[in-house]
Amino acid sequence: MYIRTLLLCTILVSIYSWTTIDANRNECPCALKTSCDPIEYNGKEIFGYVLKSNFTVWSTFNFNKLTTISLVDFIDDELMCLSHELRVRVITRETFKLKYISNQSYIDEWLTKRINVAQDHYLDGINLYVDDPIDSNDPRAEQLTQLVKMVTDKFHAKLPKSIVVFNVPYSPYNQKKMGVNGKNYQYEKIAQIVDRLFIMNYDQRKQAIDDDDKCMSGPNSNYYITMGSLLAYQEMNFPMNKMILGLPYYAHEYKCVTYDNIRCYIEREQYRGINCSSNVANIIPYNQMNEIDNLPGMFWDEISGTCIYHYVEKSYGYVYQIWLDRNDTLQLKFILAERNGLGGIGMWCLNYMNPGSWDHVPQYKLS
Repeated sequence: MYIRTLLLCTILVSIYSWTTIDANRNECPCALKTSCDPIEYNGKEIFGYVLKSNFTVWSTFNFNKLTTISLVDFIDDELMCLSHELRVRVITRETFKLKYISNQSYIDEWLTKRINVAQDHYLDGINLYVDDPIDSNDPRAEQLTQLVKMVTDKFHAKLPKSIVVFNVPYSPYNQKKMGVNGKNYQYEKIAQIVDRLFIMNYDQRKQAIDDDDKCMSGPNSNYYITMGSLLAYQEMNFPMNKMILGLPYYAHEYKCVTYDNIRCYIEREQYRGINCSSNVANIIPYNQMNEIDNLPGMFWDEISGTCIYHYVEKSYGYVYQIWLDRNDTLQLKFILAERNGLGGIGMWCLNYMNPGSWDHVPQYKLS
């Protein structure tokens, strides 16, 4: 109740203040001018992504636990003022396309724009996201590393208290010892440059290396794959205290082409050279699933450490299989993060969380 009341009061005061200030974006838009000061925080992270939304959604967030939020494809001064008032950093996720990696004039313009946006909106840094595949030994891998260094150096120079976050896959390599999803980046070098690494520990079956003749459904965030992947990062001497374990707050729903004794065979969809992919699944946010921890018929899958739920679609009789984490299985991964000395945990995404989820999230930040 306290946090919701404080959030509402902050927003109302901020809205009033915006009607009285100049439209100049360089002027602090917050009612409390100290809310435009950068946020300093050096402890473990509770890091969350936020999709475009408004106060109705933000009011469900537990800002007492959050340390950093990354805004995806939008910027909102209301949310910045609110977050800073409650001592939460605000950064933006910015995508860079590798087709421009050799175009220095484009890079200079792109980077200048991102710095200007961060300054104008009183943001706390940048979350650099790259998703294009690179073959092993491709010279663009080194160019990407240099880009990351340039972004980090420029942000630290222009916004001295800012942070730079880079997204990395759930594992440094897949079963074939190649880059996950075809992304053979120089992750070890990048890890030494940036302030934080966000491990995208979900969509583990985007490239599902199954039998070529049959594609099967499977877990979104396998506990044992997560365990092995963190060990792989450790063995490669990654700075584990920089790494944030990102976890999914959504389920994957598969339509079974054929169903045989729990095995759900799905349609084939190629993704970056692999014949099977979780891209065929529907995404169901947790807050769209009633009483997620108590769905009738849900059972625990010992092989993956996650849960499975089945239902039959009434009109055509298709079997659907849902793979998901519950609050208790997510907590097991929180413990993994702690045991491996990670720098925190993260959520994709805060918009998807239900109110009960916050009770299970650790408290790292001092209130």
